[in-house]
Amino acid sequence: LTLNDLIGFVSGIVASLQPATTEKQLTLSHQTSLSELTAAFDTDKLEKVLTNLISNAIKYTPAGGNIRVILEIVDADKDTRFVRFAVEDDGIGISPEHLGHIFDRFYRVSEESMAVGAGVGLNLTQELVELLGGKIWVESEEAIGTAFYFTLPYNAGLVKKDRVAVKEEKNSVEIGVSGLIILIAEDDETSERLVSIHVREL
Repeated sequence: LTLNDLIGFVSGIVASLQPATTEKQLTLSHQTSLSELTAAFDTDKLEKVLTNLISNAIKYTPAGGNIRVILEIVDADKDTRFVRFAVEDDGIGISPEHLGHIFDRFYRVSEESMAVGAGVGLNLTQELVELLGGKIWVESEEAIGTAFYFTLPYNAGLVKKDRVAVKEEKNSVEIGVSGLIILIAEDDETSERLVSIHVREL
């Protein structure tokens, strides 16, 4: 992707989610401080990551709130550069006792406690970011908002060792569990969609 390609790619994701924001009278915007970029990202996985994070922000931001998608260059050292993606909202936030578990598989926080319900969606999002060679983290304050950040190194396709591991996993599934019907029990639409995609890829 060139810089223009990446901006257009993110713009397309934002546009596809505008109907959901319009319904709740939210403002969804994106901005970038990138000056130049040529990177090789797995756009299918990147789209799933951004869609899930933005969808969560829409779900847990009250009517009239704001959601921002921000792209910028981060220098780790003189030889390593990253694109940092941020999805920020001024929603209900996540309490400190739950923040450290937000990426745990099947961890869910009740809406009554005014914190995000994670299910498996954020765990799968973390797995996708790591497959892309990146890292993801979250910062949040109750009643103030939440910001999810993830960084991807330039020319980050699938990490080679992970690609091999996934290939081996696919082969073992084809041999050992072919023909099985898998029931997905998930009451969150975004998580259900991501689990379905994850299962299909096996």
